[in-house]
Amino acid sequence: MVNYSPWHIQKLVDWLRLELSVGKSSQELAENLCVSQDLLDDWLTLPLPNITLDNIRSIAHYRGWSVDRTAQWLGISSNHLAELKQWALMDLWLEQQTSLQTIL
Repeated sequence: MVNYSPWHIQKLVDWLRLELSVGKSSQELAENLCVSQDLLDDWLTLPLPNITLDNIRSIAHYRGWSVDRTAQWLGISSNHLAELKQWALMDLWLEQQTSLQTIL
């Protein structure tokens, strides 16, 4: 999936840097967020990093927020969030189809 919709990447970057400034290592932060170290590095360095519904859920869980509140904080439009939810459903469906084919 291509991340084409604008969102407040700098808010995420600033918050991640704040988390890192209070003594957490980037590895610890990635583990606490349930994301890979590579993804955390991408968020901190790429001009337009990708974000998935699972990523938004992980951030929401870490912050103790709802997915909707987290998406709003990140400036992710309701249309983009709906699209991310559709992609997640399609991924789940494809995963189930693959599992069924393996069983058969």
